[in-house]
Amino acid sequence: MNCAMVILNYRDSERAINLAINCAKFKSIDKIVLVDNYSQDGSFEKMKTLTNQKIAVLETYNNGGFAKGNNYGAEYLIRNYNPKYIFFANTDTRFSEKNIMACMNALEKYSEIGLISTRMKGPDGKEQEGYFAIPTYRECIRDYFYLGRRYYAKNKHYPRSFYNKVERVEAVRGSFMFFRTEALQKAGMFDENTFMYCEESIISMRLKRVGYTVGLCTDQWYLHDHLESQSNPSTVAMKRLYRSRFYMMVNYMKINTLKQVYMKILARYSIIEWNIVLRLKKFVHR
Repeated sequence: MNCAMVILNYRDSERAINLAINCAKFKSIDKIVLVDNYSQDGSFEKMKTLTNQKIAVLETYNNGGFAKGNNYGAEYLIRNYNPKYIFFANTDTRFSEKNIMACMNALEKYSEIGLISTRMKGPDGKEQEGYFAIPTYRECIRDYFYLGRRYYAKNKHYPRSFYNKVERVEAVRGSFMFFRTEALQKAGMFDENTFMYCEESIISMRLKRVGYTVGLCTDQWYLHDHLESQSNPSTVAMKRLYRSRFYMMVNYMKINTLKQVYMKILARYSIIEWNIVLRLKKFVHR
């Protein structure tokens, strides 16, 4: 089998189903596996009706997060079909078969690339951060402060032109990740010790350790219509982000004990600061 796809769903079955139906039309995709990440809202039962020769539907037995859910789907595909390429797409993405072919052709041409994606746009048509530099310890410290995050958001920019159709980057967003299966396996799959956030940075570092690079198709775009879950308040999301970043810094950046303590203190401060900011915003908008 040449190319297989994993769609991980958590309480977003309508978009997951639509994405699977659209991608099933692509000749370049041989198999699609829909994984319900223990939604417990009827998603699995709805998606199960799509089961056919091209689409398989699985259900996890607990919600272990993004990495574990995607590994579940990928391991099923490797065990049963052993595809040359596996790609992961979020339920809130839209793309064409041209995007798939561009990624596949790039991996055929450049044997050192283990993971590739395309540039990313939001629903407003503006470019979003589809590729990025893996955050340093210093950048993580900056992001604990509201003003630090605001400054970064206002001053970050994306290159509007590239010299090559395929460029090397440090990491790409997890919303659309196209892997050489052999590279994914050699890297040890996604690290399941994070529930959410930092999966892209970690898998990129794991790929680098086993001799692969990360690529970007600079003349291709996919749409990421990202919607935050209403059941996932900002403070909960921030706590998950900080836990994942701490794990990454300790286990992949090998920061010392003093830096670990400093990160833990600032994480607690940041949550308090964020709740104060939220209250001030609510007061101003009254």
